[in-house]
Amino acid sequence: VTTTASASVDVPYTITGTFNSGNVFTAFLSDASGSFVLPTVIGTLVATADGTITANIPAGTPSGTAYRIRVISDDPEIVGADNGADLTITLVSSLEITENSKSINLYPNPSKGKVYIDNPGEYYYFEVYNALGQMVFAIESYDSIVSMDLNGLKEGLYIVNCISPTDTKLIKLILK
Repeated sequence: VTTTASASVDVPYTITGTFNSGNVFTAFLSDASGSFVLPTVIGTLVATADGTITANIPAGTPSGTAYRIRVISDDPEIVGADNGADLTITLVSSLEITENSKSINLYPNPSKGKVYIDNPGEYYYFEVYNALGQMVFAIESYDSIVSMDLNGLKEGLYIVNCISPTDTKLIKLILK
């Protein structure tokens, strides 16, 4: 999550019983300590059966390691249990860090899965992180053009961490 961009996350849920037509399932995000005293609405879905809510962690959400998500229905009103595991959200204040002498170009961005990086001709280790802060892909290379096949990843916002012995750059990547 950045100060200006939200992060997409899928929230699957299952039901027991019968839900009335027009029922709304709402996904809520706890605070950074896991409390739902003042939760944040992150997505809704009108449905009467099992499904997945496409939710968004709001831009500017503070960093924390104990976030939780739960789903509540409104007809009938049922408060679901939370997801059962702590979630880490990292607020990144600057997504692009540049240095005068070197430049890394990542393209196409947004991408449908195949991504290329113009490497300035030195060793780099590239890590791709999803919106939950989990590393989902990594590759190391000296090549001047690095190819990353990210077709197996879901649509959403990712962060590419480009690490060399003398430099680190973070680049926002959107997969469509």
